[in-house]
Amino acid sequence: MKKKIVIFQAIWFVCSPFISLFICRNMPIIRDLLFHIFFLVLILSQWLAIKTLSHLDD
Repeated sequence: MKKKIVIFQAIWFVCSPFISLFICRNMPIIRDLLFHIFFLVLILSQWLAIKTLSHLDD
């Protein structure tokens, strides 16, 4: 379970900026807004993953 969460977090960390750039590459204001939203969600998801991993047993 821990390994799946860590893999998901790594994929999300790498892909989230590119996803936001791909969705709104022609709209700079929306692109910047989405980039910040993805960044905040990334931080939140990392925090939740750390909290979850700390409660799981090996």
